[in-house]
Amino acid sequence: MALFDQDDRSADDDLADAQSGAPELIELDEDAEASQSTIRILDASRDFAWELSDPVLGRIKGTDDGNGFGTFELNLDRSLAEQLGRFFDSLETAELTLENIQRIPDGCEGAYALYRGENLIYVGKSNARRGLKTRLARHRKKLSNRIGISPNEVRFKAAQIFSFSAFNVEALLLLLARERLYKSELEVFKVENAQYRVALAEHEGKKPAKIDGSTLLQAWKETAIRLRKGRPKAPDLKKIKPPELNNSGFGSNDTGVERDTQETSKFDLAYPLDLQSMVDVFSMAAERQDGKYCAFH
Repeated sequence: MALFDQDDRSADDDLADAQSGAPELIELDEDAEASQSTIRILDASRDFAWELSDPVLGRIKGTDDGNGFGTFELNLDRSLAEQLGRFFDSLETAELTLENIQRIPDGCEGAYALYRGENLIYVGKSNARRGLKTRLARHRKKLSNRIGISPNEVRFKAAQIFSFSAFNVEALLLLLARERLYKSELEVFKVENAQYRVALAEHEGKKPAKIDGSTLLQAWKETAIRLRKGRPKAPDLKKIKPPELNNSGFGSNDTGVERDTQETSKFDLAYPLDLQSMVDVFSMAAERQDGKYCAFH
């Protein structure tokens, strides 16, 4: 039995179509509301990569058992990766207000992204038990009464993803975000490296002859050393950091174990509670943990 596991680059055709000019329109089910019938896809990647260099996600998997028979394994992660980045980039953001959060249907499982200004700062997910609504309401509460950050300056985009439990969508979105940043840094590196090579070639052409005197030659060598020390370094995808608030303790649950002795999270160190701020206890009492409201007497 022969195994095959190879790259198929024809999947890039969709990306080329998206970048060819006119934005693509994705039609949803006929039963969808008119206001949600189409989504206008951007013509270029913004925060999430639209294609991945990761060879694992680009492979077609299967076996060749001989005698004209084989087995095929659908690479679901590849299919999701090819569409998820484009979809999230093209969603409009909304302010992280309770009113906007309340518009999300109950029990939605899926993924979401938080933005501060134009910068992607957090990628997360929620299962159906808690739902996107509860998760986002919790984030808004955690951002409140902080020094250096406020929920009023944070925006979000979220998507319900059906059959969500079959995928690690959060990890995939983080990979797409890191790869997009990597490609952006790679483009900067290409420009800086080209400028470096031009400067090095120009300096090489100015090398003085030995007869010009040792002082000029020594100065030339010192300049050459400084130029080489300033050689730009190519980015490394493995060293690209995730969005600011991921892995900071921002989205973590209290463990309950050693809660009083555990170290302060990076998020709490960067944005400590403002002990001088005013707290609206009536609103806090009226708002339940699941994001819904109950009567306050």
